Parts: sequence; C-alpha cells; structure tokens
Amino acid sequence: MQNFSKIVCPVDFSRYSFLALRYAIALARENNEELLVCHAIPDLSPASHYLEGDYLGTVNQMLVLNASAKLSDFISEVDPDFHAQTEVESGNPAQIVLDLSKKIGADLVVMGTHGHGGYDRLLVGSITNKVLHKTTIPVLVVCRPTHHFIKEKADHPVEIKRILCAVDFEPENQAVIQMALMIARRYRSELRLFHATENSYLQDQPEEDTRKLRKLVSPEKEPWVQISFSVRQGMPAAQIVREIEDDGIDLLVMGHHTRQVAEELLLGSVAKKVISTAQCPVLVVRTHVGMADSEKASELAQHAE
Repeated sequence: MQNFSKIVCPVDFSRYSFLALRYAIALARENNEELLVCHAIPDLSPASHYLEGDYLGTVNQMLVLNASAKLSDFISEVDPDFHAQTEVESGNPAQIVLDLSKKIGADLVVMGTHGHGGYDRLLVGSITNKVLHKTTIPVLVVCRPTHHFIKEKADHPVEIKRILCAVDFEPENQAVIQMALMIARRYRSELRLFHATENSYLQDQPEEDTRKLRKLVSPEKEPWVQISFSVRQGMPAAQIVREIEDDGIDLLVMGHHTRQVAEELLLGSVAKKVISTAQCPVLVVRTHVGMADSEKASELAQHAE
C-alpha cells in the first residue's frame, strides 16, 4: 500500500487475527515498515479487593510472560523469518490498540474481525467496531475474504491490481479518494470510483451521479493509474459488495464518518456492514467528525458499552 511507516496489528490468537497478521507482515516486508504486534490480557485489578498480599501481581506477571511467549510463537507460525516488535498489556483491547497507535505514531492498524451471522451479520466484532469509531488513522480490516492481495514467499508479497473506492458526495471523501490514489500509484492499480444511489425513482440519477464522480478525479492528471467510474442503484452496502464480487476487486477503500450518531452506533454504518460481507480486505479511512457529533458519539458509545 502507500508507504505507511509504522503498523500496529492486534491479535487474539484466533484464525481471523492469524490472517490479519499475514497481511500486516506482508505489508511491512513490502515497504520495509515497522510492525508492532500486540495482545491484551484481562485486567485483574478489580479483583484486588478480594485478595491479600501480592497474589494478584504474581498472577498478572505469569499471564504477561505466558502471553508474550505465545505471541512470539504466533508470529513465528505466520513467518519464522520476520522480526516484529511485541507488546502485551492488560486492559480493554480496543483502548490498548488506540493507545499504542498513538504512542508509537502508527499510521496504519491491521486487524481481523470475525463478523457475525444472522441479524448480527450487519455488525462487525465489538473490538473492531470501537477501534473504527475512535481511531484517527486508517484501519485495514480483514474479515473473511476469499480474494486476497498478498502472496506467500514472494519477493513482492503485495499485489493490488484492482481498487474500488466507494464514496458519497460529502466533502470528507476527498481524504478517502486521495488515499485510494496513493495506493493505486504505488502498485500501478486500476482504480474505480464507485457510488451507490438509493434514488431509484429518478431515471436520470445514475448519469447525474457519474458526472459528479468524474468531477472528483481527473484521469488525465493520473498517467500511471487507470481510472474508471461506476454507479449502481440500491442500498449502498449491498451494492458495494456486489461490485466487489462482480469485478474481482483486491482492495476496497472507503470512508467512515458520523452523520446520525444513534444510527452509527446502534445499527452500524455502511462501512461496518460491508466489512462483514466483503470478499476482499477493506481499508477504512476515518474522516472528520464535527465536534458536537464527536462528543455526543462518545457519550452514546459509553452507554452502549
């Protein structure tokens, strides 16, 4: 991808985080980047009221030592020749990811998530959900893709041929488009700007939306990138997933910004719905949120937790 200098990859030893770590290592190898792999253990401090002496400290020390050893083995299982920094901390996993990212000046988080089935299929895992909601840096989410852009045991382990950049027409999307362009330049990828419209009752809406898309990027100014435009009618999440499936997309780049806070937290945004069903990894770019919305979102998030 673009030259991110520092990557954070949280793992919980599940097969989802195993796949995410494969992506994180491939990206770090490709661009000679620093990678910090972290794991969260339970915070035992609330139990201190029920214990005497230093028993709690001894147990916590054992947990850290065992988790550190398991983390090293986990990394070696993915790539025995790769050296990554490791960190084991106790506490809330999402907050640990956020704090470590800020501490080392990370510019990318790579994480796996399990998604859900049935009604919960519309929501991603709670830890990923919290990180997406609060982080200010891009997050590459690997749920359960069937189409990958990494290769094992290759000189260039990252190969991104087709990028889909899903946008609405909010001003914040310029940051999303620029991110997609930077990645497309780096890998000489085909880039498709995509918009889904729910205004199916307007016959000329697709043509109008296509004209709007063409105003966002000038193909003649991007000689190294093949740029195309696509508009579909229907619910945005479903249409994005369909576009990915129909055209063998390697990477989806999309924004995540709050407009209606209650809907964002309780029903799941378009980004969260897409992550659970997309056949390729999803790079989520957190766009600016107004101060009033941000404060209200944080308050609702605390109640939701």
